[in-house]
Amino acid sequence: AAARRQARAGAARNFGGDINAMPKGQYLFGRAPGTPREGWEILYHVGFTGTMILCGVGLYFKPDTNITTWALDEALARELLLEEGEELEVGRNYSQEKHGHAWTREALGVKPVRGASE
Repeated sequence: AAARRQARAGAARNFGGDINAMPKGQYLFGRAPGTPREGWEILYHVGFTGTMILCGVGLYFKPDTNITTWALDEALARELLLEEGEELEVGRNYSQEKHGHAWTREALGVKPVRGASE
């Protein structure tokens, strides 16, 4: 009975596990520190690191496609046109014309063309 109580007390102190649960001579992932790398590992690490850097740079410089940014650009473009005295058309995207990304379509069923038709 006393041995059982000591075992329970030890398990409670160590959260149910042995402090020295890992036998001597075994390492994390089964690899001793200082062992030479295999040939494919260097290529893998260089490729993985390069891909992560490339993805990070690409995400940093991605275009801003937020709807609030577009609405702000559109409102500013329309305000400038109103200050110049021009009349606004309903359904026309003025902010995209300012950046040169406007698409126009002559009629239904016709493929849209980039650039404003004057």
